[in-house]
Amino acid sequence: MYKRYNELSSDEKDIAYQVMEIQNREHKADVIKKNAILCIDVYAKWCEPCKLLEPAYASLARSYVGVCAFTKENVDLNLCTDYDVKVVPTFLLFYRGRFADKLEGGDLNDLETRIRNLSNTYEGTSTNPVNGPSSKPSNNDFNQARYHKYS
Repeated sequence: MYKRYNELSSDEKDIAYQVMEIQNREHKADVIKKNAILCIDVYAKWCEPCKLLEPAYASLARSYVGVCAFTKENVDLNLCTDYDVKVVPTFLLFYRGRFADKLEGGDLNDLETRIRNLSNTYEGTSTNPVNGPSSKPSNNDFNQARYHKYS
């Protein structure tokens, strides 16, 4: 059961703000199955745009606690072969345990719009009370689709 953000203790808030790292295929399958809406940031440790996006992605995750689960996955672990990931960063969105969307590049504004659309679908109404955070993460430097080819 979800708690409202203002009902969380300060320790719970710190935990809720952390973006979990996918460890292996079994862990990934479990995370996909257990979350109604899930975003996976496919990144590489050597990718500079990925490093630059990390704080803004974490901020976006904080804005959507209880709406969408945010995780990250190192492309070098080869766990995303089923999703034809050719560039990093790539964001994979899952809805009710199924692949829903893929966004290549670092456009976090577009990612947020797609998460909102999935949230509205999940709630079954276009007047979802979770129409996004009141304060958007500052990602003006990252709203261009910047990426590295991965092969």
